[in-house]
Amino acid sequence: MKFQDLVARPVAVKSLSQIKVLEYGDLLVSVLNEYGVKFVFGIPGGGIEPLYNAMARSEKKGGLRPVVSRHESGAAFMADGYARESGKLGVCCTTTGPGATNILTGVASAYVDETPMLVLTGQTRQTSFGRGAAQDSSCDGVDIVAMFKHCTQYNTFVSHPDQLKEKLMKAISIATGSRPGPCHLSLPLDLLSSPANDGDFDGRLAPLSFRAPVPEPNVMNTLIRNVRKAKKGVLVLGPGAEGATNEIIQFAEQLDWPVITTPMGKGLVSCDHPLYFGVFGLAGHQSASKVLADDAIDTVIVIGSVLDEPETQSWSAQGLLTNKLIHIDSNELHFCRSTMAKQHVCGSPKFIFQAMIKRLSKGAGIPSLKNLGVNANVEYVNDPFQSVSGDVRIPPQRLFSELSLKAPKDTRVVVDIGNSFLWGIHYWQCRHDHALSKNIFRMGLGFGSMGWGIGAAIGTAMAEPNAPIICFTGDGSLLMNGQEISTAAQERLNVLFVVLNDQCLGTVKHGQRLAHAEETSFELPDVDFAMLARACGVESRSIASVSELMDVDVVEIFEAPGPYLLEVLIDAEQVPPMGARMSAINNDR
Repeated sequence: MKFQDLVARPVAVKSLSQIKVLEYGDLLVSVLNEYGVKFVFGIPGGGIEPLYNAMARSEKKGGLRPVVSRHESGAAFMADGYARESGKLGVCCTTTGPGATNILTGVASAYVDETPMLVLTGQTRQTSFGRGAAQDSSCDGVDIVAMFKHCTQYNTFVSHPDQLKEKLMKAISIATGSRPGPCHLSLPLDLLSSPANDGDFDGRLAPLSFRAPVPEPNVMNTLIRNVRKAKKGVLVLGPGAEGATNEIIQFAEQLDWPVITTPMGKGLVSCDHPLYFGVFGLAGHQSASKVLADDAIDTVIVIGSVLDEPETQSWSAQGLLTNKLIHIDSNELHFCRSTMAKQHVCGSPKFIFQAMIKRLSKGAGIPSLKNLGVNANVEYVNDPFQSVSGDVRIPPQRLFSELSLKAPKDTRVVVDIGNSFLWGIHYWQCRHDHALSKNIFRMGLGFGSMGWGIGAAIGTAMAEPNAPIICFTGDGSLLMNGQEISTAAQERLNVLFVVLNDQCLGTVKHGQRLAHAEETSFELPDVDFAMLARACGVESRSIASVSELMDVDVVEIFEAPGPYLLEVLIDAEQVPPMGARMSAINNDR
């Protein structure tokens, strides 16, 4: 037998005019359309071609359509950003082989940050398994399903057409359920291209609709007693408090309790609210730490936090993880990190605070905020940094502070991993209408994937094209995933990409210095990112001084159609607020 007979035959791609009957790829797309999916982010290829054929037919009829990323990890980052902004399922797809391995980093990031995502990967024909087919990712090749096992909530190979509906329903239901996260379906080529009968499309295809549990009456009674007994309390909002911000703020105002956020919950509270004391955790504020350190505080209510290293200031015993803690969350698995808490309440934060507001009278015998001995917002907004003017390199502190004042209210801020997120947590001032009840400051902080912000900003813009969106990224991250800005140009998305150019991997450089380690391998070449952006069809500008920064008109940039890239030559010697991270690293040694 010849070698050519052992490998898979080329895929015969059917044109639309050749389709006489619909295929199972069309069935999959019809379910996604039924569920309200508008976009599928990915890159086409032979192993997933029938799905793209189905999406082409869908787009012609006004249904969902594909959005082409430049790298598969970028597709997952886009689906992540889309899900966070829309509150709906993010969907991404890849072909078999390297397409599937490329997307793994983005899927792992969504897994750690608990973002609802459906991941569809192509697979070679089942008749070709074990025969050396091109890009074989079956159990007899590079086993893709095995690779996805530890970074998904549900992970399966769909071997027969009869399995597709049920497994698809299960994947969507789990991805958007009480423990959200990515779910993966491996779809062989022969399944997607199989003819589907008319009866296969009958009936409403509705995944399970998840609603956060309602706590038992005795649990709520205990919570009310704990609140009434509190002499002084503080509310700490994590990302899981999204959707309940209005109720939590009303509760805080009713009892005159201070409010702080974790880094991932930063965008939930407007910085100008009189009860807001800033961020506790990685790159946080002294004002927040002082509130928690007050000996008179006997109750700390944490809402919707995973209580990981960044959220707890490297598991500080003087912060959140004490017996003063009451932990409220809709995901009971988060309670594993708060075993010292005096109470755990599993349920919808929105419902819980609505119920508490009704049962607690104003004041409730709790001392006024003025007795805390600290002034809200003073240290947070005016946290000191080296304010300079003139023609010198731009301090990143000044960059974030000034742009936050120039940006419109409700601007979505997507911050990439590296120095960008450290400066952003500390110096960006979120300003929004509380009626929005949305987290407008976003990071892929759990897994820390460089370049996440670029794709996530694009996904955010696809979900809300009329919202102002700023993506802060570094030169290192842009060199990893900067090609995705051409997707923003192709889609004409209104995103401002701000690139912090210090010609180095800044977090690595400063981390080595603070740890007294060898200073090595952090230098980057001098790249003209403004020119690079123009080559990708993106309008751009480079600035190098504070006077030029003051001249930037953010509103004018947003009023113009399409993306814009602002390259900022920053003062590379400014040390970001990374002390908590260094403590965690040094404790590991």
